[in-house]
Amino acid sequence: MPSIVYRLLDIRIIWIFAPLWGNVIFLPMLLSACVTRATEARDGIVRLHVILAMLFFGYFTLRGLIALPDPGLDGALSRILPVFIIALILWFRPPDVSNAINLRLVAVVPLIVFVLAIIEQRYVSTYGRVGLLAGNPLFLTPAMIPLVYLNAFLALRAKQASDAWLHYGGVLLALIVIGTLAGARSSLAVSLGAIGLHLIWVWSFRRNTPGRTLIAHSMILLVIAWIALICATQIGSNSTRVANFVTSTNDTVQNSVRMEMWLAAFEAIKEQPIFGYGPQNRWASLVDYLPSDRAGLRLSHPHNLIMTYGMAGGIVGIIVGLAYILIPSGFAVFRGRFNLADKEIFALGASTVFVFGLANYVLFEGYMAVVTT
Repeated sequence: MPSIVYRLLDIRIIWIFAPLWGNVIFLPMLLSACVTRATEARDGIVRLHVILAMLFFGYFTLRGLIALPDPGLDGALSRILPVFIIALILWFRPPDVSNAINLRLVAVVPLIVFVLAIIEQRYVSTYGRVGLLAGNPLFLTPAMIPLVYLNAFLALRAKQASDAWLHYGGVLLALIVIGTLAGARSSLAVSLGAIGLHLIWVWSFRRNTPGRTLIAHSMILLVIAWIALICATQIGSNSTRVANFVTSTNDTVQNSVRMEMWLAAFEAIKEQPIFGYGPQNRWASLVDYLPSDRAGLRLSHPHNLIMTYGMAGGIVGIIVGLAYILIPSGFAVFRGRFNLADKEIFALGASTVFVFGLANYVLFEGYMAVVTT
């Protein structure tokens, strides 16, 4: 029987509570990596994931060191090194994946986050968008995205009706936190897209699932998505912001600040295509290529995963970044020994991280790196 310490620090449970930890997620993650019992069944995909993690974080750590001297280096390395250390520990002490966790936690955590977000928005938040301990809605909401599609996944496979409705509730609350309370437009779009991918998958590989069960499951999720979208566009201080995003035209997108940043990033990458500018210089290297009326902006990234990797580490950075996200999951999806449920989770996880990254960035802040992988 695992000890209470082991249960509390189980690496499979820690990530579920990531929205509540903020950047101090490193402390429990590091402790968990240290105390987790090594498994006897060291699956190749775990090794593959960890070695790509070390390659990814190791490369960008080295690239940051080479970019010295720079006053921003301290911030860059403080976010990269802890995850690199965790990856090293997990390489020698792979997590024990033989015991099941209480999957109801996947539905309970959105409820906890929802309550805390309501309290923060009412008594703490100064600009209407909640971030909890993460401090930034764009750190909180990517942590919530996996809880959207995992609850949809578990609702279909629940053995009891009460568990199914618990997970449907988890989907709804996670979407409301993302769209209404945090007002994260790209995260809301990706979450709804992940539900769509889930439905496409289960209808394509229905196997032994009765048709009427899939119809009911699909209708419930579509109603939940509709309710969440109505809440996001009509309720609260973020509603106008989200509604404008939902109804935006292609012309609006083409002339947006984000599009200007993408074009500027592309021009910057062409000047340093192989190794980029270093992770701590990814915004400073962009400013000179922005229109003059945008040059005063001070953001941390060009709001695109590929562009961010390219500016921070060049073509090498893009390759190691995309390999880290896509190769382990692709390996699992096309490997015969995994069942369809496993393959769905791998496919949803990798595609959601990648698609979210096309409109924002992931895997630079250490917190984001832990949650999204």
